[in-house]
Amino acid sequence: MKKNCMILAVALVVFSLTGCGKKTKANGVVNLFTWQEYVPDVNISAFEKETGIKVNYTYFSTNEEMLAKLEAVNGGQYDVVICGDYIIDIMNEKGNLLKKLDVSKIPNYDSIDPVFQSKFFDPENSYTVPYAVMFPAVLYNPKETSLTFDSLSDLADPSLENNVVITDDPRANIGLALSVNGYSYNEKDSLHLSEAQAWLRTFRKNVKAFSTDDPEGFVVNGEAAVCYANASQCKAGIDRDPSLGLKIAYPSGIFSQQDNYIIPVNAPNEDNAYALINFLLSQESVRNMELNTYYQNCSKHAKSVLSEEELKNVAIAPEGLLDSVESIENVGTVTEIYDRIWTEFK
Repeated sequence: MKKNCMILAVALVVFSLTGCGKKTKANGVVNLFTWQEYVPDVNISAFEKETGIKVNYTYFSTNEEMLAKLEAVNGGQYDVVICGDYIIDIMNEKGNLLKKLDVSKIPNYDSIDPVFQSKFFDPENSYTVPYAVMFPAVLYNPKETSLTFDSLSDLADPSLENNVVITDDPRANIGLALSVNGYSYNEKDSLHLSEAQAWLRTFRKNVKAFSTDDPEGFVVNGEAAVCYANASQCKAGIDRDPSLGLKIAYPSGIFSQQDNYIIPVNAPNEDNAYALINFLLSQESVRNMELNTYYQNCSKHAKSVLSEEELKNVAIAPEGLLDSVESIENVGTVTEIYDRIWTEFK
């Protein structure tokens, strides 16, 4: 995500972002760190125009990469980070990376849907502001495969050799193997993890590429028959060229992940961080996010700001899906086993 900078006075920025009072521009920057294209350009441009604060947007490919980079700078350098739930739990455990939030500096905080608050990674809502919910799906070309992907196990079908693209996400893909074998995404039993590792060895011959930023592009361009990726990316693939007749499936056994705004403990532009988060919680920002990224936003306004037709272009979870799926969580010291499995798999 993009980065925030110092404002002349917090109150003035609050007035500016909420549409009240005289709009006063600030100078400076704000450093945003998240996945590529996760915050729409239109929101970045609008924030910069509204506040005079320059957003420096740098991105990572995995939660683990983000954590390593944040630790390397001792929770500094970045002002706003958007990352996944389980990695925030790990950061909480480390105890020296997250800043406790002052929600009085986020006037739009009450727009958050309470269903996305008080989660396992932040039960007191002390460090996080919910951003969006992610869940995977399968995008496939029915002209290239007869499989319908009702089950995740279809991804390992021998007919798909060198024809599946997956994201470069260790927990998602080791979790895939665990789920297919009937285990939790957060499995800690070494024997069960060994079974998952064996399944991944079989599955590996089907994997054509690892792509976090554009897995759907391989299917759209005819380079692969299938991708297993974020539902929003799969939906974007269908919309990129409707004439291809691509289809999306939500197999049994998938997971969900909630991404959240955090402010690192040593953020260099803390006031600007609050300003950016508040701006991105506004109804117009939520609308732009939904229409440009297809993710399911955690705002109470997420559906009301879109027309019925526009809602069809958002990867809203099918009815009841998020009530029945598992979240990826911190697995503690067993992380070392997950790391070994992932290194071998790649």
